[in-house]
Amino acid sequence: MYGLCYILDFHFHWLMLSPVCRTQRLEQVQKVLLDEINKLEKNDTVLKSMEKDLTVYWKKQAVAFHSYQERETTSNETLKTALQSNVCHSLEYEERIFTSQMCLIRKDMKSVQDRLLSEMQDGEIKSVKRGLHALFFP
Repeated sequence: MYGLCYILDFHFHWLMLSPVCRTQRLEQVQKVLLDEINKLEKNDTVLKSMEKDLTVYWKKQAVAFHSYQERETTSNETLKTALQSNVCHSLEYEERIFTSQMCLIRKDMKSVQDRLLSEMQDGEIKSVKRGLHALFFP
């Protein structure tokens, strides 16, 4: 009921205005409405532009990320292949080096053993010579 009274009151005051005054007020309302419509259209244009810019930005970001992801995948595959191919060869190579070093160490140890045995034999021979010398030539 309150709404109906308000409308009737507004209508009554409207009718009380002179036709010139009503025309001026209608023109003011029309001007305000047209200004607001223009603002809404400008805002709509700005929002569409922002949406377009954002869409372009995200597409560029998606392309850049995909490119980065592909480069990293390629890099990882290259590293994986290099490690797999070189580590196996490297292990075989290191095994050959280890084996050859062990052979050299064995030869060196044999040489040291032979020298020590020779020195011990020389020492024993000298000791026997001294003993024989002392026994036969007192």
